[in-house]
Parts: sequence; C-alpha cells; structure tokens
Amino acid sequence: MKHLISVATGLVAVGFALACTGSDSPPPPAAPACDLTVDNLAGRTFIRQIPKDQGDGFDPDKLARMRFVQDGDSLKVKYNVRSLASVYDYTCKKVDTKKLDCLQDKPDLHEFCLALWANVGDCTADQMAAVTGYPADDPDIKKAVDSVAATVKKLKPAELDKTKAAYNSPNVQLRGVLHLSVKATDDECRLSVSDLYQNFQYGKEHENENIVGMGARFVETKNDYVFEDCKDMANLVATPDATSRPKPGETQLEWAPNSTVTFRYVGDASAKPENGCTYTMDTWFDAEPRGTAVPVSADGNGRLDWSFPVAISGDGRKVGTLYRYKACGGQTPQLIDVSCQQVKVE
Repeated sequence: MKHLISVATGLVAVGFALACTGSDSPPPPAAPACDLTVDNLAGRTFIRQIPKDQGDGFDPDKLARMRFVQDGDSLKVKYNVRSLASVYDYTCKKVDTKKLDCLQDKPDLHEFCLALWANVGDCTADQMAAVTGYPADDPDIKKAVDSVAATVKKLKPAELDKTKAAYNSPNVQLRGVLHLSVKATDDECRLSVSDLYQNFQYGKEHENENIVGMGARFVETKNDYVFEDCKDMANLVATPDATSRPKPGETQLEWAPNSTVTFRYVGDASAKPENGCTYTMDTWFDAEPRGTAVPVSADGNGRLDWSFPVAISGDGRKVGTLYRYKACGGQTPQLIDVSCQQVKVE
C-alpha cells in the first residue's frame, strides 16, 4: 500500500511540474513571413520564375539568375541576362525603401560616344558624363572622345551617313539597366525585375527591353550557380574520349542524350605544375556545381589534368564550366581563369 501511494504522489508531482511549465512558457515567436528588403540583399541569390506550361504556378528559370554582393560601400549584382556563358556586373543605387536602380559596370565607352555623335552630332566629355555617369575628366572618357573624333574624321560622306543610320537603331545595346523592386507581402516574397538596356534613337536616349523584359519574377534560391563571366571558349573542349587531348577549338558540339562527355582544358596556361604550388578546380555543368575544390595533379606526361566527365541528360544547349585555382607557398587558392564550352544535346 505504501508503494502505491508513493507512485501516485510522484505522478501528481510530475503532472504539476508539466502543467506549470506549459502554462508559463510563451510560444516561440513566429518567423517573419518575408524578411526581404533592399538593405539585406548582399549574399543572396535569385532566379527567375516563369508560368508553368500547364496549370497554375511557376517553374524556375535558372538561365536568368542574379547574385548580390557587397563591394566596399557599393551593392553590386552579378546578372547573366539569360546568357549561357556571360555574367555582367552592375552597381546598384537605392531609390527608396523598396526600389533599386542598377547600371552595368564598364560599358563600351567608344560605342557610347559613337552612338551619341550619330544622334546629336557631337560627342564631348561633358555630354558623355551626362549620359554615362562617369566624371568628365575620367581618362577613359577622354580616350573614347578622342577615338571617336579620329574615327569620324576618316569617314567619307557615304560612310558617315551609314554610321549614323547604324547607331540610330534599337539593336545597339550600349549598357544594361536593371530596375528592381521588393515585393514583400503576406502572399509574396520576391523581386520584380525590369531588364533593359540604354540606347540612342532619333537624337534621344532610350531604355529598351532586354530579353527578360519588364516586371519579371525573381525568387530567392539557396542553390549554387555559375556567377563568373566566361570569355575563354577555345581552351575547354568537349570530347567523347576521356584520354584524348584535342587542340584548342577542336570540340564536339552535338551529343545524344545519356552520353558521357569529358570536358578538358587543353590550353598552355598553367598546363604544368610549378614547384611549391598546388592546384584545384571547381567544375560545373548546365550552370550547376559538379565538383568543388577538386585536387588536380599531373598525368604521366607531367601535364596537369584539368578535366571532368559529365553524364548528360535532357536536351538543348548546355555549358560545361571550369574554374581553375592555384595556391603557392601555403597561400589561399587564387582563381587562375574561367573556361567554358557549349554542347548541344538532341
């Protein structure tokens, strides 16, 4: 009997303790529905959403993607404009609490000046400063103004007319422009992105729609994607033979689904190891990572084996991308270069 009383007393005590704990502890605070603002974009990645072919909702479009980075006092965005291999840097300025305007860095100032001359009859440093935002005394502005003046001086009357007509056209894309606004509501957490480019027509500056267009939906993603610009498409080749070493440019373009392609760097730069240095590579296919910080060693011929295989699926145009790194004397790995190659799967 004493044993039964003891157990009952213990149950009452435990029940009392649980009741007290449950009634006194406040519920955990609810996570914010959307924390997205123009002030916390750095370090975040976004991809476009497009309507589903059938039914409601949206599908991701990783061919249109952007990543925001903080560069000193400036907020920048890396954006690929739906390009398979190119990535462009834009510098952003805050318009208000929900809007950003971003201009592509390093536009071709010679083209800008030539378009200005073709539309208004002249290109001066002050005019260039007004349309590009560069200081009038910037050495690159002076170089562009002098270059266009020299070019125009050499043109014959018929060539002058032809040049003016060519640069009075919506097809001349001078500089990328992004207008972004934050949509942070109970129902949505995204960016609205208008993708445009600067242009001159009929004596005036215009902003025309780029391929992604106006008011495109961009949502945050935690996935990793290629965000390095690729200008070298000669030295990375696609080959069906994992041991072959073609020459630069000798690449196989067309592939059947479910094939295995080997992407191999065949250029001369960093082809052989240096004493005291180690090498690694990041590999990508169809913009997505395949290998990160993969060690690279020399083959039997003393050449660094910058290669990686990919079993391809799906169809369409896809790109293999290679980031090459070198670390010497125990230092942090440094990016050597970026190479890429396109394949067509059908």
